[in-house]
Amino acid sequence: MNNVNDFLAKLDKAVWTEDVKRDEVIRGVLMGKDVEVSLQTKINNTRGNRVTPIHLVMYVRIGGVMAGHWGCMDIEEQLIMTEWFILRGVMASDYEFDKRIKNEREAKAFFEML
Repeated sequence: MNNVNDFLAKLDKAVWTEDVKRDEVIRGVLMGKDVEVSLQTKINNTRGNRVTPIHLVMYVRIGGVMAGHWGCMDIEEQLIMTEWFILRGVMASDYEFDKRIKNEREAKAFFEML
């Protein structure tokens, strides 16, 4: 992997199904395996660092085991990663909402048949 885009591209085929903790953790399925992506921020303790005072790191777990991580090198990578994560969080929320609506329809239809 050469950059954040290469790292994120590995996750593009996942179906994001659960927004576990807003702005921190999302879960989905990638090629039949459970995947979890989390973001962590840390203060960059390099003295006088005015370029990236906050260090943003993405962790990927597959099947509950750490599979990879990426620490952003600059603000550009932070923006790319943040936008990617926000969009996947929205996808996960939409998936959850659609599933809930479908389940409600099925439950109501079942109840009406009784």
